[in-house]
Amino acid sequence: MIVLVNVSKEKAKATRCINAEYPDMYGHYRESKFTQLKHHWFWKMNFVFDEFAPSHNGYVLFLEEDYYASSDLIHFMKLMIQLKYNACKKCDVLTLGAYLKNSYHHKIGNNVYKEVFKAKHNMGFAFERNVWLKIKSCAKQFCEYDDYNYDLSFVYISLQCINPYLMTMSVAAPRVFHIGECGFHQKSIGCNKLYETVLL
Repeated sequence: MIVLVNVSKEKAKATRCINAEYPDMYGHYRESKFTQLKHHWFWKMNFVFDEFAPSHNGYVLFLEEDYYASSDLIHFMKLMIQLKYNACKKCDVLTLGAYLKNSYHHKIGNNVYKEVFKAKHNMGFAFERNVWLKIKSCAKQFCEYDDYNYDLSFVYISLQCINPYLMTMSVAAPRVFHIGECGFHQKSIGCNKLYETVLL
């Protein structure tokens, strides 16, 4: 397999790239090491709902290995589920994380918001099988959307394929924190500062 990165469309055709007609919006061709992240996310959802727990219709909470969960995460999620059924029936996704550095838990600790699902809602989210079925019905659009990131592709299908688009109930004060600021997408000095802040 030939991996093409920054080549012209003509060179891509000359090397018989099967995707020569379809570079991304910047004229680049997809690299498997990046694209696999997005497709692994979709595989993971499929595995959990269709293989691992095919009869489970309740919520599934997705946490990544570089997340730190608060001690009241499960309790607060249960409260959100009750609120969803009583006051936010159109909320498809529960978002328990946020990228806030300072969330002032003592002032806004129990507040939640109803919002259109956006990429910022990709941390510590949970949804039921009925939402997975909506996502799965848009598999082609998800896989073919011109982006490497699952969260941007997820937002795309929510707005372009799922009708009505996905709504989330998100926390004002996060119960899930991202402690791996350095990693696949970002490499910088001092990337463990958030981790130190969360644990103090």
